[in-house]
Amino acid sequence: MLTVQPDAINWLRIVMCLAIMGYSCITDWKSRRAPPILWEVMTAAGVILLLTEIFTSSYEVRYNVLFFFALSFCLIYLLVNFIYYLFNNVLKGAFGGADANALLAMSVLFPYYPVMDILGVSLPLVKDPVTPIFTLAVFGNALILNIVLPLSIFLYNAYKLPFRELKSNFITAFFGYKMSLKDLKDKHVRLMHNYEEEDGKVVRHMSMFRYPELDDELYGQLKKWRKEGKIEDTLWVTPKIPLLIPITLGVVVALAYGDIMTQMIVGIMGLL
Repeated sequence: MLTVQPDAINWLRIVMCLAIMGYSCITDWKSRRAPPILWEVMTAAGVILLLTEIFTSSYEVRYNVLFFFALSFCLIYLLVNFIYYLFNNVLKGAFGGADANALLAMSVLFPYYPVMDILGVSLPLVKDPVTPIFTLAVFGNALILNIVLPLSIFLYNAYKLPFRELKSNFITAFFGYKMSLKDLKDKHVRLMHNYEEEDGKVVRHMSMFRYPELDDELYGQLKKWRKEGKIEDTLWVTPKIPLLIPITLGVVVALAYGDIMTQMIVGIMGLL
């Protein structure tokens, strides 16, 4: 971790990040979108604070800040572009442009991992091991926190579904749930199956994570098949996950506790 004493600049970084990410969570939850201006403001603020810190610091600190800024931005740029390409070509729609832009803007706002003192308590609580790249810690924390969602969905299905149906849809039950066709309109969900009509019958195929969008044309076709008795009234759907929420939680955990992913990796390596 870069040794830079907590100061007003880092507090401005933290307050601005939490304010922008908090607002993005609200918009992401309501519409699964976030205004691009949020990331433009975060990036501009990051550049201004970076220049301020450079011109008000000693040579050694200035060199370290510039080095970690370049390292942070380059690694996060490569990471988010790789993940964006992978998820949107394999796991369709699982990682959006807003998520990528949020992490990129954050890498500019935080050139290194901030350390701060609150009422005599030094945060993050666990400083070793920790990556020097704050945004990488945030992303790792978000991945760990995101594991809670499939477990929550499965527990919901375990409560709602008969045991036989839960058993026959064991893997599906971690990623989706059943909804009535009439309730699907304008919901932030995707179908978990592809439906095709063959020889007068509608055949259902698992989508294998390339979940079809429920547009007006498909919704109308499903209603027609339901009216003809060719499909059931309830269909398996998967929610469009607002990833900015776990990313924001990842920020809070990184600031308060530390870098969970790095701690897990080092712990596992220590056991080998």
